[in-house]
This record gives sequence, structure tokens and C-alpha cells, in this order.
Amino acid sequence: MPKGAKIISLFFLTIFLLCGVWMLYLGIGESVDTNEKAKNYQTTEGYLLDYNLYSEPEYDAVRKKQTSATYQLTYNYSVDGQEYTVTTESGTSFVPKIGTPIEIRYNPDNPQEAYVPSQSRNVGLLFGGAFFILIPLIMLLIFTGVLQKLPSRLVGIFMGLVLVLLSWLVLYMITGSFSPVGIAQYYASSFSFPLIIPILLIAAGLLLIVRNLLPSRKNVKEPI
Repeated sequence: MPKGAKIISLFFLTIFLLCGVWMLYLGIGESVDTNEKAKNYQTTEGYLLDYNLYSEPEYDAVRKKQTSATYQLTYNYSVDGQEYTVTTESGTSFVPKIGTPIEIRYNPDNPQEAYVPSQSRNVGLLFGGAFFILIPLIMLLIFTGVLQKLPSRLVGIFMGLVLVLLSWLVLYMITGSFSPVGIAQYYASSFSFPLIIPILLIAAGLLLIVRNLLPSRKNVKEPI
């Protein structure tokens, strides 16, 4: 790569990395504030009741790509026999089937005060921060030659872990569950074709980890 192009690439990667650090900082700050405010909140199960248009689909003339509409999701939940509703803070392109369960946290002293942890703004900031830190960081390590100096197995395991971590965070934001059972239940009731992407990325990451943990065939001596 020409020196000028390399300098420009390093400049933009550094900018992306700094943006990721800033987003992660904001996400951690909001998480701390939310946890402090909700330290006495209790957890219950809510069910998708309705959804409302959050943003219209748009056509990006530069990228020649149609963006999807996003929706705010409204869930109902019950406390001591009384029904309440809570609406997500942001929009999503993935609308699950009506009645799909999700974890909700509410104030026991005032049950109508509640939020959906997986759809909160701080989760989006944390994911964005992690993405804009890990990807540019990997690219910077490649450009500076640091990765080339590390054992290839270690690099492979690290790359696999990054794929699994980021993809699992995406699944949590979509399905509202970290557990494989909860994710599987969401898929069973609300599967759409784009949801196959994070699963494929997780599979690729796990394969990369396993391949680099297993002994190389070159190092395995054949029996005499």
C-alpha cells in the first residue's frame, strides 16, 4: 500500500477508534446511572402488545440502498394483578410476533415506571462502542504489523472471540435474552431471514476458536 494511502487509512481508523471510546464512555456512564436509579427495581416478564412506526424507510442515493423502517415496541406486564405497558426507547427493524416474551424491570413502589433492559439506549451505546473499538483496533494492529508478530493461533482465537462477542450482543439487542434457550424461543416464533446472519457469524467465530485450539496436523506425528 502506498505510504500516503496508509497514512490516510491510519488517520480514519484512529478517528473511528476514538469515536468508539467516546460511545463506550457514554454507554458506561448511562449504565451506571440506570443501575443506580433502578437498583431496587424488580424483574418480570412482559409480552409484546403492539408496535408503532419510529422512522420511515428511506433511500440512500449515495449508497444506492433502501433503509428499513424501524418501530418502537410496546410490551405489557402485570404486577399484583394490575396491567401496565412500557414502550422501548429506540426503534428496531426486527418486530417479533405479538405475545413474544421479554425481560422488563419495574419500580415496585411505582410499577408503571419500567424499562426494557435489552432495548435501552445504554446497550446500544455499549455495542456501538465495542464495535468501533474492536474493529478499528484490529485494523490498526494489522497496519502497524503487531498482529504479524503474534502467534497465528493467538490471533485466530482473538478474532473468533471478537466475532462471537459482537454477534451475541446483537442477538441480545434483538431477542432480549443472553441465554441460548431465550434466543431459540425468539427464533422459533419470530424468525426472519436477516436473523441468520448473527448465527452464521457466531458459528464462524467458534470454528475459528476451535481450529486454533486444536493441535496442527503438522505438529502431530504419524504413528510408525
